[in-house]
Formats: sequence, C-alpha cells, structure tokens
Amino acid sequence: MTSFFQAQSSVCPFGTFSCGNGNCINEAKVCDGHNDCHDDQVSDENKKSCPGLPIDCRGVLIHCPKTNICIEPNALCDGNDDCGDQSDEIKLFCMSQQCPQQYVKCPSGRCIPETWVCDGANDCGEGAWDETHTNCTDSNGRRICQGTYIFQCDNGNCTSRAYICDGEDDCGDNSDEGTVHQCSNRTCTDEEFHCLSNAHLTPPKYECIPKNWLCDGDVKCAGGEDESEELCGVSMKECNKGEFRCQNKRCIPSSWECDGTNDCLDGSDEHANCTCQPGFFQCQNKRCIRSSWECDGDNDCLDESDEHANCTCQPGFFQCQNKRCINSTWECDGDNDCLDGSDEHANCTCQPDSFQCQNKRCIRSSWECDGDNDCLDGSDEHANCTCQPEFFQCQNKRCIPSSWECDGTNDCLDGSDEHANCTCQPELFQCQNHKCIPNSWKCDGDNDCHDNSDEKNCTSSTTGGVLDGQVQAKSSVCSSGTFSCGNGYCIDEAKVCDGRNDCHDEQVSDENKKSCPGLPIDCRGVLIHCPQTNICIKPNDLCDGYDDCGDQSDEIKLFCMSQQCAQQYVRCPSGRCIHETWVCDGANDCGEGAWDETHTNCTDSNGRRICQGTYIFQCDNGNCISRASICNGEDNCGDSSDEGTVHQCGNRTCTDEEFHCLSNAHLTQPKYECIPKNWLCDGEVDCADGEDESEKLCGVSMKECNKGEFRCQNKRCISSSWECDGDNDCLDGSDEHDNCTCQPEFFQCQNKRCIRSSWECDGDNDCLDGSDEHANCTYLVCQPEFFQCQNHRCIPNSWKCDGTDDCHDNSDEKNCTSSTTGGVLDGQV
Repeated sequence: MTSFFQAQSSVCPFGTFSCGNGNCINEAKVCDGHNDCHDDQVSDENKKSCPGLPIDCRGVLIHCPKTNICIEPNALCDGNDDCGDQSDEIKLFCMSQQCPQQYVKCPSGRCIPETWVCDGANDCGEGAWDETHTNCTDSNGRRICQGTYIFQCDNGNCTSRAYICDGEDDCGDNSDEGTVHQCSNRTCTDEEFHCLSNAHLTPPKYECIPKNWLCDGDVKCAGGEDESEELCGVSMKECNKGEFRCQNKRCIPSSWECDGTNDCLDGSDEHANCTCQPGFFQCQNKRCIRSSWECDGDNDCLDESDEHANCTCQPGFFQCQNKRCINSTWECDGDNDCLDGSDEHANCTCQPDSFQCQNKRCIRSSWECDGDNDCLDGSDEHANCTCQPEFFQCQNKRCIPSSWECDGTNDCLDGSDEHANCTCQPELFQCQNHKCIPNSWKCDGDNDCHDNSDEKNCTSSTTGGVLDGQVQAKSSVCSSGTFSCGNGYCIDEAKVCDGRNDCHDEQVSDENKKSCPGLPIDCRGVLIHCPQTNICIKPNDLCDGYDDCGDQSDEIKLFCMSQQCAQQYVRCPSGRCIHETWVCDGANDCGEGAWDETHTNCTDSNGRRICQGTYIFQCDNGNCISRASICNGEDNCGDSSDEGTVHQCGNRTCTDEEFHCLSNAHLTQPKYECIPKNWLCDGEVDCADGEDESEKLCGVSMKECNKGEFRCQNKRCISSSWECDGDNDCLDGSDEHDNCTCQPEFFQCQNKRCIRSSWECDGDNDCLDGSDEHANCTYLVCQPEFFQCQNHRCIPNSWKCDGTDDCHDNSDEKNCTSSTTGGVLDGQV
C-alpha cells in the first residue's frame, strides 16, 4: 500500500488521484459515483479504490454490480456503458434487475418509464416492443396512455401524474398545470401520499407523490415527511461523497449549493453564507436566485428583497397591479396568472382559439356550449348553443350524449331529455310521465316512476303480494327474512348487498342500484368496482369472457380499457388485466393472439424462462412467482425454493421497494413480512398489527367492513364464514376468539382457539398456550440427519450449537462446547 501511494505521488501532484490510464483527477472525485477516469479499470470507482462500493443508490437508481456507480433504470442494456465495465450491457444482469414501479421492461432487459410506451420513439431497440406490443391508439387515432400512474394531457400526450403542478409544462399544452388541478391545494388519490409541505413552495411541486416513493431514501417533500424516521422506521443514511446534506436530509450534488435554485426544496442550499455566481441576484438574506426572478412578482428571496420598489418588467412580460411580472402571452388567456386578476381585465380580447365570456374571462372554444358553466357567469351556455351531431340538446342548452335521451335518467337536470315523445326500449316500462324504467321495477312496491304509474293495475301474480303499491302478502312468495329475486327465487336477506350475485337473474336484483342505493361496497386492494352493480371484481375478470358483474359490464371493451391495471398487473390487448406472473407461463391468458406468450422473449438462450414483471421472484426450477409469496408457508414454486432458509423467514430483510411488516414475523407461520409499497393504504390489512393501514401512516381511518364481513381487532375485514374456522385469517388471531366452538376437523385449545387437527402434537405451539402439545402426545423420532429438540421439533443437525434458538426451547443450544460452536457455550456468547 505504501509503495502504491509513493508511486502515485511521483506521477500526479499532491491532492490528486492517478487513474489507470495515467490521467490525474482531484482526489475529491474518487468514489463519488462518477466515472471521472474513463479508463478500462474504472479505477476511481472500482472495488480496489472504493472497498465495499459504498455509494447509496436512492429512489429508482440501480447499483452497478462491480463499480461504485448508480445508473437509471433506462440505462440497462441501452447500448451505452454507464457502469464503466460494460456490466449494465450484459443481458443476464439487465434481466435480473427488477424494474421499479412506473417502469416496464423491454425484451432486451432495459427498463423504460411507462410514459415512453407508445410515445412514437423506439426506446426498446430491436423490434420496437414499446411501440408494437399493444394498441397505441384508440379508434379515433388518439394515443392510449399505458401505465399505472399516468396523466393524459389535453393534447393526447402522456406524462407521469407526479409532474402535475410541478411548475413546468411537461404536457406541451400546459394542461398539467391548469387550474383544474388546484395546484397548491391538490386532492391526492388513494394511491398517493400528500406532501403538505410542498404546497408552500414557489411554485408548488410534488404535492402528491406515488406511495412507492415513500421511504426510498430520496426526499421529495420539503419538510422531509416522506422519509421521516417516524414513517420509515429507520433514519436516513448519510449523503454520498460529493453531495450536500440539506436541513430536511435531502442529498443534492455539492455543486448545487448556492446556485440560486431551491434544490433542497426547503431552501437550505441557498443559505446566508452564499456568494452568488454571475447571472444570479443576491437577496438581502444572502439567498441566491436567478437574475430573471428579480421583479417577476414572486417572493423568491423569501424576504421580498427581489420585488423591490425599482422593479419594472422586462420586455415580453406583463406587469400586474401587484408588481408581479408574467409572460405577455398570459394576459387575457382566461387564467388568473397575476393572482390579483389584473391580467384578465376589462380590455381583454381573447385569442382566436378562445371564447370570450361576458365577464371578460377567456375559456377554450371547445368549452362553449358543452353544458358546463365554465365562464362562471353562464355566458358560455347561451341561447344560440347548438349541440354537435352525436349529442342531444336540453331545454337548458346543456348537451348530453344522444344515447342518454329517453333512458329514464334526468341527465339534462331539467328533465327535458325524458320528454313526452320518448318511446321506451322493449326492456323498459313507459311511465305516464314518459319516464322509462326497467320492466322488473313495475309492480314491485316502489314508486319508481315518481307518478306511481308503475304501481297501478298490479295483481298479486305480478307483484308477489304487492297490490297498488301496498305490501300485502309478500310472505306468500318468499318467507320472512328472505329476499325475492327478479327470477322468483328466494335468498336470505343477509345476502342482499353483500357483493355477491346470489340471485343470478338478469337484473342482478340483489346487487343492483335499486336494492343497494349508492352501490356501497368497498372494493379494497386491487379489486375493481362494477359500474352498475354492487360487486367487486379482480383485474383478471375484465374482458375474460365471463359475466362477473352480472350485467355484462365487465365484458364491454370500452369499460375494460378505461380501468387502470393495478401495479404488478399488465394489460392484454383485449383490456383484461393479468398478473405479471402469468406472462410467459405457458398458458394463453390473454385470449386471441396469446399476447402474454408471444409479445416478448419468454426464454433465454438456454431455454430457461425469463420472468417478466416488476415484483418477481424466480424459483430454482425456473418458475416465476410474486415476491409477496416468499415465506408464506406454501410451496408456490413447486420446489420449495420460495420457502428456503436463504430467505431467513421470520427475520427477512426487505428491499427498498418493500414495506417491512414487523408484526408478521411473529406469526406461527410468518407471512407477508415484506410487502410491496403499493399495498400500503389500499384498504386491505396485510400486517398482523395493521401498521400498513394505520391512520398515522395513511392519514385516514379505515372504512367499515362490507356486509357479510367480520371486523378483526387489527381492522382487517374477512368473510364472516371465516370466523372460528381454525385459520388465523385476521393475522392477529382475533377471528379465532374465546367464544369459538371448533368444527369437526379442528382441535380446540384451552384458550378456545381452533387449530387444524393435524397440528396437534406436531411440536409447534400453535395454540399459543401449549395445550396442543399435551402429555398424551406421541411423537415421531427424527431422522438421522436431524436433531430432536426437547419439544420434539426436528431441526437439521447443522443447526445444533450454532448460537440460534432454532428449537424455540433452546434445547439445541445446550451442552455445547467451544469446538462445536465456534465460541458459543450453552447458548451464551
């Protein structure tokens, strides 16, 4: 080592590093994550110079296998040597890397953002998979956005929802920054986390972020709440070499300190000790801002010293009454860009593609006569409005789709679409007021027409005991406590509005809007709510050829294509969403064309299956399963490699893309220890203590369970039939409580818990009170290669005296000697 440094100093001056190619670089650049030497050995970032390759790859970045460099997912197999040693261009490495959420994998192994799919550019290379594997346009030639976290711009472009209200025109038509989004006061979806501290930024940025960005090491919230120790359970790592640590613990390149940009989000990189560079304005508080921000009407200095008395807007800008400077093209564009309304004044004349309201507001021309009061004074919905050919004109001038005329619903809001000339379709009954209602609603005891004409001239045979709207003898058809289906069958009233089509009639009478006003069922997790019935379906039920909603709505391609596939699912051309583990599994799950088996390379050069997806584990036998199935007590792989000791079941280490359910490690059979972060706050409790759905994490309390469900102590909802069935369906054991009476094939513990009969006398304390391992138990003798514990459990001989209590009674760690333990005696270190 001494001779190395001596030789180095003889070539390169003090304070510099000698690269393998003879170049000299500043020592500060060694192990900073950048290939500054550009030599074959990557000498400034290899294992020799940077032992342990210490760089922390935050967010979606991927660590190169042999160099101290982080790369973007789209750098995998993109034809460029980003790692410095070509390792990011080896297909085996590329295919082994899991694409982050909101990315998709090309057949080459490259991970590209989902917004790059169908963008007209060949990002995948050979075959242009990203432009050919799915329908990129609808029947009108409009681009179909592909992905799970996508916003479609007014001009048809597709951008990440994270870019909404980030102060930049990512769409190209500014529709991602429009007033409709309520920037600085946004309402986030259930799949997003609300960065409340970002609403105060100028401009607001990253108010709503996808939940998979939480606890990924990259601070996105100005207050750092997305990476807080309280939320993530661990403290933030130190910044990498060559980075500046913000007050909110965000890490940015050191060169961004005092550059005039609020890179930290909390302003701490633009501090009082900064001396501004040329092209920047120095605030009185020593903050550096871009020169162009002086006199622009925004308090960028935070002490208002940039908006001083001498401000005059530069050419090409409009001066607001509040001294704010805005782009001249924003004057009279219909948006309150000045924030005091002075840019939308009485002298405004709207641009050619805009409509001028009576209040001088300018709106898009396409908003005139669309039935909405966009002007706010009603002047865009005037007497001269004429609807487009495929629309019906209401008396109030509102335009609605022609198919909504005479459909029995007051879509015009003034009733004019349900007029005297309406002729109801064959499956509908015409009321005296010309309203159309389903035939099955006639003589059902409800005034559906609102003039009672559907309940007149009824007989007992047509009503099941309902005469002229009065219930007389319903029990003559169905007994008390039961529900009369439209097909004449009787079901238990408890089954009405429970989310299951128990009647199996054309009207889906026990789960339709009439029986279940508001369709109240809560579709948790990845489940999708049927549009017209109180039923939840799985993503793979969409356009699968089966009527799961009961009214065929889940088989309408327009509905299927409008539904966003859940994360870890992919969309077939038919609109069906299938789990990513179904791709390349040898079964045609997509139907016509077998897209899931043909759109990509399913096997490598050795004939081994290539796992496709973002959250995949490849079994030793080549099968592909979800990582969530690792250590769930079931042989999902078929060779038990998902349950092997390599996973350290009960003490797993989760990835950055996962959330650690610490409470699940204590289950008799650990399950869901590591769950994907998109399972957080989805309404489905996966952790035994409910920490994944806690109000502290999610900001909202859990909804009540659906009808026909049992509420666990951890607020998990399970089928009522699972209560006292001997399985720990709640995960916290609360469904197997003291009042349970066990079913025949189960053993009743002294604490009233029900366990499977086969678990009695198996050496495990399944009852939790030891009563299943009683004095009458007869145990098998362990095979020669196993050690028999005092509790009769069998463990591999190699686990004896290894310092770990594998028996769970410490009997494998007794009578140990130094020669058998490597220094561990009787379980004591």
